[in-house]
Amino acid sequence: MGHLENRPPLDAVVMAGGLCKWRGLKQINKNLLKVRGKPLFYHALSALMQADRFRRIYVVGPKSVIENEISKAGGRFPKEVVVLQEADSLVNNLMLAFRDSVGAKNDKDLENPEIAERAIFAVSGDAPLLTTDEVGQFLDNCDLGKYDYCIGMTPDTVLAHYRTKGLKLGISLAYVHFVEGNLRVNNMHLAKPLKIKNRQDLDEFYKIRHLKKIKNIFALALGLYKRNMGFRDWVGLLRMYLAMWSGKGGLKGLASRLSTDITYTRVEDVVSHFLGARVKMVVTTLGGAAVDVDKPGNLRVIGKRYDEWMALQKRFAEGIRKNGI
Repeated sequence: MGHLENRPPLDAVVMAGGLCKWRGLKQINKNLLKVRGKPLFYHALSALMQADRFRRIYVVGPKSVIENEISKAGGRFPKEVVVLQEADSLVNNLMLAFRDSVGAKNDKDLENPEIAERAIFAVSGDAPLLTTDEVGQFLDNCDLGKYDYCIGMTPDTVLAHYRTKGLKLGISLAYVHFVEGNLRVNNMHLAKPLKIKNRQDLDEFYKIRHLKKIKNIFALALGLYKRNMGFRDWVGLLRMYLAMWSGKGGLKGLASRLSTDITYTRVEDVVSHFLGARVKMVVTTLGGAAVDVDKPGNLRVIGKRYDEWMALQKRFAEGIRKNGI
């Protein structure tokens, strides 16, 4: 049984705002690009619609455009869909949905202790392989009694199924290297926004998630400096990034040595300190949520292998149900 069984129904939000930064596609909202004739965000929205845990689904982005796309796609859903006009940042977009979800009309309403305990599920709109089964697996393993913010992660052993194999093109993904194994952030989040003391830093945390870029490493280092992180954490941070680069370059032995003593718990503690919240990494094992469209090549490959990869996740989910995991 999941840790959410006795809690009020959740609302969910598809984060479909922002502009694409790809060369040649700037000033275009990436979430509106299409796979199998439907916008990326619509695939994520459809998966959430089938999840029993959710009461209503929010989509935050360019309101009129998203409403038009839903109408063109023939969107008749079993749950209420609320489309909100995006704000100027990731956190403000999340808070738009959260405020509406809890019925807060002003900042004073947010001071209610009961509202502080309310959570919302969020997923990136550029994850078209998201499935209802993976959302359920994630929620079943989130414990909102112990944690304020659960971050979805997927093992590299699962995502190996989505790599290039022979003549079949796949997706190349980056991972964080831990003692327990390599993981990738998979775009699913369950948070009590009011419990995240430094929630405005989520914007920076999100922007710098692609740590293969030098500028992002310095940005995170500055954030840790502001939080008075210890020398051991600084060294661990550097080793974690070097391990990521080494793994990406095929130097698996070096990556393994560099990640010695970089454990799940240790990283959770650092992120908890950074955000001012109790943070937990939650592992899921279907893979689709982690295969996002972060570059043009991903969009083409996902379009070609969409049916194959969705069928793969269905087999994984059936195996989990059969084995009672």
